[in-house]
Amino acid sequence: MILRFLFVTGCLMIIGNAGLVRPRDETFSLSGYEEPVEVPVDIHDLFNIYDRVYFSSALTNAGVEVKWGSKMMTKCAGMCEYKGRTASIQIRLSPSLLQYRSNADVKDTLLHEMIHAYLFLDHTETDRDGHGAHFHRHMNRINNIRNPNDPYRPFGGYRITVFHSFINEVRHLQTHVWKCEKCHHVIRRAMNRPPSEKDCRAYRKDLSGWTFSIDSPRNRCGDRRCYVHNHIRMCGGAYKRLTPEPPAKKKKKKCSNVSRHLQQIGPSSGKI
Repeated sequence: MILRFLFVTGCLMIIGNAGLVRPRDETFSLSGYEEPVEVPVDIHDLFNIYDRVYFSSALTNAGVEVKWGSKMMTKCAGMCEYKGRTASIQIRLSPSLLQYRSNADVKDTLLHEMIHAYLFLDHTETDRDGHGAHFHRHMNRINNIRNPNDPYRPFGGYRITVFHSFINEVRHLQTHVWKCEKCHHVIRRAMNRPPSEKDCRAYRKDLSGWTFSIDSPRNRCGDRRCYVHNHIRMCGGAYKRLTPEPPAKKKKKKCSNVSRHLQQIGPSSGKI
């Protein structure tokens, strides 16, 4: 096999006959620099390679989509969503959390969500949280295998886990803090929204998610483990904001089409 060497933005890479660009190392540093510079990765390139190597192109053939999610994803590093109406699967990665992590963490997170997508297609995962025996089987298979067709595999191997350990990143984004005046329970959030009954997973705008009435001694959602309703039923205290209120954003004035047209043409010079 003929290898060619290419310098891309100061990083030495190896190009084989297949035309795949493989990073020589997860981090690369020149002599004289104390901190290594990591080669950025493209999640679409990773997805195509991983799908072909570890899932026999099943995800691509099924039309699974991968993209970066919104900045509001501040708790989960990745999400795999199955839309039953259209039978489509979409993988979203959190830019808010993964921007602080290494390429290896991005790869592990993407592979984690790709396993979920594969199990959606295979219809073999029946565990409630999606991390049952079938998930562990694929997770251990990818972690332990050394496939030469994977140019993005870290030298230390993949470390796919069930839950992420990005605790510091999550806490850094949780800048809004509330505390219950009665039981002193503290809630930290990334979005400026006070705790309420709407935090329950079963909440719906038309209140169709409630199983029991408000006068019932049970939780309205029917889940005895729901902390939202347990706090309302057993404590009943109000949450008070601890962190200062952020400044209100200035709303832009909506300009009508006529006003916008007059602003473009300037003042009229005609005489009546």
